[in-house]
Amino acid sequence: MKHFGKLFPVFALIALALSPTQLTFNVMNVRMTVGDLLLAPALALGILSRRCVRIPAECLAFIALAAASAIFAPIKSEAVKELVQVALYFAAAWSVMDGAMRDGRWRSIAVAVFLATGAAIVAVALVQYFMPSPDVFPLNLREGLCVRGLFSNNNVLSGYLALLTPLAFSMALDARGWGMRIALFALVLCSLSVMLSGPALAATCVAISALAFGRRKWLGAVTAAALVALFVFAAPHAPRDNFTSTVTSALPYHVDGGAVAYTEGATLEWQAGEPTRRYPEWQAATMMALERPLIGVGPGSYQRNIGAFYDAVPRATGPSEPDIQNLYLVMASTMGIPALVAFLAILAGSFAMGLRSDDVRSRGAAAAIAAFTVAAIFHPLLVRGIGVPLVFMLVLARSTRIR
Repeated sequence: MKHFGKLFPVFALIALALSPTQLTFNVMNVRMTVGDLLLAPALALGILSRRCVRIPAECLAFIALAAASAIFAPIKSEAVKELVQVALYFAAAWSVMDGAMRDGRWRSIAVAVFLATGAAIVAVALVQYFMPSPDVFPLNLREGLCVRGLFSNNNVLSGYLALLTPLAFSMALDARGWGMRIALFALVLCSLSVMLSGPALAATCVAISALAFGRRKWLGAVTAAALVALFVFAAPHAPRDNFTSTVTSALPYHVDGGAVAYTEGATLEWQAGEPTRRYPEWQAATMMALERPLIGVGPGSYQRNIGAFYDAVPRATGPSEPDIQNLYLVMASTMGIPALVAFLAILAGSFAMGLRSDDVRSRGAAAAIAAFTVAAIFHPLLVRGIGVPLVFMLVLARSTRIR
């Protein structure tokens, strides 16, 4: 038992470090990252050392409601894949992260590992940011989606950075040495530079400003003013014109006309003032959620069903960028509204506990959860590569004492 107890946090931290990527392997017809796979031995070691026992009731409720939806799903194989991911994050990963961070020393190491991994991903994104190569997404209307770190596109990267950046900023405010403080502030600035999703950037800046206000009112005012000044005056002159990229990422209408070729000889045209794909899609997803509000159409069946509900909303023209869905509407329409409520309860519970904590790490985690929650309105961010980091942040917010 003693040896299992020593190995358990090591495996947990390695799984955490290797999780933030969408480079996956096919394991029994389910796509998993290396970090996902390492959760299995970590969980086994935790059980053997009796350190993996606590899973909140709202997590169990979320898993149970997702399972109930899967039972009635028309396509059982897709539902099972999605259910495996939900259980992996909110049962296995939660139990592993909670068990590893009960000890204060290992909690500090876990935060350091999380920040170091984030710094490496930001470094990769910075290299992509300064590369002169054109965007790799042929249907993309806004520049920058190829700045993606180890993820599929910048929207997913921005969701991950919404978790990373507030925690790094919170730790910078409390850092003892100037060397560490400067390094963490540099990480924050670089992270904001490669975050080209407007909603995620705005939510993260608000979360950072709130953390600063929590320390000193003047510090919050200075932080907010500096962030606004950087965005308004410096962002338009950045190599990827961050101002234009972030603003157009959330616009409801096309600002100019254009055309794109889907296949050879087939061209789609759009006009200025016509709606982008995102907001009509949200309306269609709302209609789908209201048709089967209790159990949804089945986990993993969103794309197979959403097309039928476009008849009830204005026709959207022009190409859509990757990940335009609303996470909460996806969840409500596929797993049912009760499952969505359970998921929101998980987020709210961790946020509230982190907000009341006397520990700078938990308050940073609470700010990160808030930023993620807003970013997920614009992108379906409960995906491989972000699931484990999200659970880590949810557990971190709950892992220290309350004032």
